[in-house]
Amino acid sequence: MAFAQDIADIFTEHATHHLFSGVGLVKTQQSVIFAKAFGYANRSWQIANTLQTRFDTASITKLF
Repeated sequence: MAFAQDIADIFTEHATHHLFSGVGLVKTQQSVIFAKAFGYANRSWQIANTLQTRFDTASITKLF
């Protein structure tokens, strides 16, 4: 699916330039289109993010 590759390219570009570290997930009601982890969960210890990494949402949830 070309759409999934476009999404992957956007996340990869941002991660390459250290503008994004986390997990990207894009899905429809039927299926997951894209899911991948980027960067580090802990940079000091060089622990990479995974799809199972838990993130502290803090006040970002105020938007919702």
